[in-house]
Amino acid sequence: MHDFSLWSYAARRRVIAGIVFATFSLLAGAVGQARPTDVDLLPAHYVLQRANVFFDVNVSHKPLRMRFTRVDAQLERGVSGDYAQVAVKIDVASVETRPRFLSPIVRGSGMLDEAHYPEIRFVSTRFVRDQAGSGWLHGDLTMHGVVCPVDFLVTQVPSAMQPPNDGPLEFAASGDISLQKFGLSTWFPGVSDAVHVTIDVAFAQAP
Repeated sequence: MHDFSLWSYAARRRVIAGIVFATFSLLAGAVGQARPTDVDLLPAHYVLQRANVFFDVNVSHKPLRMRFTRVDAQLERGVSGDYAQVAVKIDVASVETRPRFLSPIVRGSGMLDEAHYPEIRFVSTRFVRDQAGSGWLHGDLTMHGVVCPVDFLVTQVPSAMQPPNDGPLEFAASGDISLQKFGLSTWFPGVSDAVHVTIDVAFAQAP
């Protein structure tokens, strides 16, 4: 009887061990399938597909929206899968305002002065991931001949959350800049110092 009990106890231990081993094997297989492939982690270069860039200010407590229609941008993905660098150029002469009659005033020498400063440029310095699909993009913004550090909260568009090598990458970004820091405090009275920047952009992987 004692021998039978020992045999039964040993058999139960073998069954439990088998279940544990099978469970860990299944988990290991699932993790292996979820892990990105080496191809996914290769560096990649992306070019701009489309972009909408808006500057919003208040003029005498009324909103003024500036939209830039000519934008060029490039994105580099690093070996870790994060986005190593973003470079953006905005053609100041392409600005359109709401209301429209203010467009030539905004382009003129008293404001953006596109004759002397034809481009607004941004170059990222680092990206700090906040949560899945979003994070803070830090970089240097050049406007009106002045370079200042700026931060943008960047969120990947949910419909575009797909494997890195599969289709375009779409992002929405927003941040605030100060006109005074860029030497633009002489804008006509009533213009707020704070400018809210919003960006909607899509990139495609370069061939």
